[in-house]
Parts: sequence; C-alpha cells; structure tokens
Amino acid sequence: MNKYNKIKKQAYLGELKSIEYFIKNDFEIYKQYTGKESADLVTIKDGKIYRVECKSTSKRCENDQCWTVKLFKSRHNHTRSTSILFSEWKNKIDLLTIYIEPIDYLLIFHKDEIKVDWNLRINDELIEVRNNDDCFKYEIFNKNVEEE
Repeated sequence: MNKYNKIKKQAYLGELKSIEYFIKNDFEIYKQYTGKESADLVTIKDGKIYRVECKSTSKRCENDQCWTVKLFKSRHNHTRSTSILFSEWKNKIDLLTIYIEPIDYLLIFHKDEIKVDWNLRINDELIEVRNNDDCFKYEIFNKNVEEE
C-alpha cells in the first residue's frame, strides 16, 4: 500500500471510530460528502448540534512518550499548496475527535481545549486519565455550542 492510500485509510478509520462512538451514545449523525463542508460530521443529541472534525494518528513523538497529530489542513490546487492553521478553522467546529490507531483509542476534545495550531502532542498520561474518567465527556458535551 502506498503512503497516500495508507494516510487515507487511517483518516477513514478515524471517522468510522468517531461515528461508532456517536452511534453508541445515541447521537444522530450526518456525514458530509462534498468535501466543501467545514466539519466531517454533524451530530445531534438532546437538541444540541455539534460540528465534528475527525483526525487520526499512528505517529509517536520523538521521546516515545506521546502521540502527535497534525491539526492544520492542507489545500491543494494546480499551482500550490496552502496550509490552514487550526485557529483559522476552529470556529467552524465544536468538537475534535482524534483516533489513535495503534492503541485503538478515540479522544474527544472541545475546540476550546486545543491551544496549538500545527501539531498537537497527546501525552500517554492524558489517555490514562481520560480512559478512567467519564466526567470529561459530560463537561465537553455541556459546553455552550455556537449557533450558526
């Protein structure tokens, strides 16, 4: 499998794992197919609408004590590529899901928890804390959701 296909497979797997989570937790789910929408998914629960961006990673940090996720988006046309920083598109989403493929683990962040633009480093300790503490889900889903 070439590098491009491996990256696309990982991205689709992250979306599927996010969809699985939202289905198991009784959300309505809408997937965008045009590639022009600002979020990968739109989910609805208890009358609240959440725009969700899905990211995936399998890359460990250099010190092997964290995972790294690219947050910027790349746009390509016939003449050049452009990178769009997280801060430039974060107001178009409510939640960010990150699927860590090698350990089969999904993290969910409210957009306001993310303070970096390029690469997010996820320490192994954060995974352990979130794995043992369901209250963070309550906090994330009860933050104010921006109205369109």
